[in-house]
Amino acid sequence: MAKFLLASILVLAFLMPFHAQTQPAATGFSGMWSDPPDTPEGLFCFFNCTDYALEILGQLLDDPANDDRSYGQLSSEANRKARQVELIPKITEAALGTFPLDPGKDPGFINCEPWGFAREIFSPHQNEITINDDHIEMNYGEWDIHRIIYTDGRTPPDNLQPSLMGYSTARFEGETLIVNTTHVEAGILSRMEHSDQLIAEERYTVSDDGQILTMYATFQDPRALKEPLTLKKIWKWSPDEEIYPYDECIIPTDFIESQGAGR
Repeated sequence: MAKFLLASILVLAFLMPFHAQTQPAATGFSGMWSDPPDTPEGLFCFFNCTDYALEILGQLLDDPANDDRSYGQLSSEANRKARQVELIPKITEAALGTFPLDPGKDPGFINCEPWGFAREIFSPHQNEITINDDHIEMNYGEWDIHRIIYTDGRTPPDNLQPSLMGYSTARFEGETLIVNTTHVEAGILSRMEHSDQLIAEERYTVSDDGQILTMYATFQDPRALKEPLTLKKIWKWSPDEEIYPYDECIIPTDFIESQGAGR
């Protein structure tokens, strides 16, 4: 009996420091996050961005030759250059055939279909994070989508079929929340079509002052991407925001008919 008690105490002593390290990090993520700060970087990363595109934007903003140009003009140029240098070379020939997708044919717009994983995690507005003992919940304001991310070490069930938001697991490494997602239905990523072979790793950090949540999401898809693609997203701490039911999407019948799609 004494040996059993001693072994139990040693196990608890081993586990307690780990819990003490992970719990503060988890606590920092809990709560309501929403639109990014009203800064050039925040505006540029309202949906998503890359560090390379941000670097280009900074160079354009710092160049006195651009003093008479608007922020919108400079951000468009930065996006265009980054797309040519950083994004398009990573897209497979198959995916390039439909890139960039026509916004007027977006299923979310013309059919009121909720966004899939690769778009929803970059959606504007609210992202409410709730930390539980064995899972994390993320509730996105866009489409009021609820996402479950398991943190108890489980693995996907056998024969699991792809779904809209996929299957996500997570762990903490220091102050970073790392989420891995698989089993995602084919959908849209950064105006390209991705397959159900898409996998993603999201890395979330909170600023030292607790006001900014930053995510880097790295995607791999053998059918859509030649090499991994990493995109960035920023939220601001917004405890007074609320998420309301997303039940007022209206199919744009007039637009569809004007495009000839209604015939």
